Amino acid sequence: MTADPRLFACDTTVPIGKTRKAIYINFWVPGIPAPKGSTRAFYVPKLKRAVVTAANKRTKPWEQAIRAEAHAAGCVMLGSVGSSAAGVIIRATFLFPRPKGHFGAKGLKPSAPKRLTKKPDLDKLARALLDALIGIGFLDDSQVDELDVRKRYVELDASEEPGVHVEIEAS
Repeated sequence: MTADPRLFACDTTVPIGKTRKAIYINFWVPGIPAPKGSTRAFYVPKLKRAVVTAANKRTKPWEQAIRAEAHAAGCVMLGSVGSSAAGVIIRATFLFPRPKGHFGAKGLKPSAPKRLTKKPDLDKLARALLDALIGIGFLDDSQVDELDVRKRYVELDASEEPGVHVEIEAS
């Protein structure tokens, strides 16, 4: 399926063969990634309706930061393209700071884990990313037909910072 030119206004279009083109964008979002937690609903008699709240207070600002960086990178949804919407590939790497307990007097302890196997859950990080990109990177997250998501600690010798590197490809 070829990408509808109305789907994205992005900074990079990569030719695929003679007729097809892939629309590709990547961007960096600095900050501590926040997972999409559970939501809670409760009835407020005074309002005579249910109110839905997010369990994680950091999720909304994190999603706003993702949207802002996607816009700054030049990715703007140009409108509904209906059934001609392209399939979307998302690649994301979430980077987290190491806890202070991983360090000793001589730097990183040999016993410090190499891989990040603690919370937050990778699927909840991906859910926050996808929800933030709805209407910006794609019409609906059902268009995402490939998802490559990773989480890891920042590399100390590479002067990395916490955040997420996102790549979006539509073809």
